Amino acid sequence: NLIKPAGTDTLLTYLMPFFAGLILRGILNIQYPEWIITGGVGLLKCLLFALLCVASTRLLNKAGVRLKL
Repeated sequence: NLIKPAGTDTLLTYLMPFFAGLILRGILNIQYPEWIITGGVGLLKCLLFALLCVASTRLLNKAGVRLKL
């Protein structure tokens, strides 16, 4: 149930990291320090980021946003 939106709306879930990267790096100009993107902490960050993308997809689906081919 936690990752169900990733299976039901795969295109939106696939595009979420690109939108998040645009917001974090392009607009807010946030740069991660080296220790956050490497090693075990980097793996944990990736897991949390993936769950955040799925949660964002779930919220967008509830708001009526769906992407279809």
